[in-house]
Amino acid sequence: STTSPDAVLYYTLDGSAPSTSSALYAGPITLTNTATLRAVAYNSNLTASAELGAVTLTVIQPPVLTASFAPRTLTAGQNLILGAGATGLGPMSYQWQRRGVSGQGSGVSNEWSVISGATNALFHRFNVSTDDSGDYSVVVTNYAGSVTSAVATVTVNPRPETVAVVTWGSSGNVYL
Repeated sequence: STTSPDAVLYYTLDGSAPSTSSALYAGPITLTNTATLRAVAYNSNLTASAELGAVTLTVIQPPVLTASFAPRTLTAGQNLILGAGATGLGPMSYQWQRRGVSGQGSGVSNEWSVISGATNALFHRFNVSTDDSGDYSVVVTNYAGSVTSAVATVTVNPRPETVAVVTWGSSGNVYL
C-alpha cells in the first residue's frame, strides 16, 4: 500500500461502484438506515489509488413500541395480562414497572417501582386483588437505547359479597 497525502475519497452508500461523480468524503457520515458503503481514493492526478470493498453498515435504533394499552377494570380474583409489542434489532429486554396503590396501606404512590421478575413481553398477574390497582408500563431496551410505554391504568374492584338465603322447615325460618 502507498500513502497519498493529497488523495481525495469518494464514496457511495448504495453498494454501487464509486467514481469522481460520487459523494466526496469531507468528514463523518451520519446514517439513519442500514447502508452498503463503498469508497475509492484518488491521488492528485485523479488516478484511482485504492478502493474499499463493500462494507455493510447496520444502524441500530432504539426499539419502537407497536402496541398501546387501554385502561383495564377487573374484579378481584380475575387474571391480568398486559402485552408489549416492540420492533427493532435485538436482543431486546423488557422490564415492567408499576405505580399506584400500595398493599401496605400507605395509599397512592407517585413513584414507579420495578416489578421483580417481570422481564418478558407479556406481564401476568393471576388472581388479582385490589392491591394490584395502579398504573403499569414497560421499558423496552436494546443496544441503541430504550423506550417506555404509555401507561395502562388498572382498576381492581372488590369481589361482590355473596349471601346464601336458606329456608328450613315448615316454619319458614330464614338463615343466612
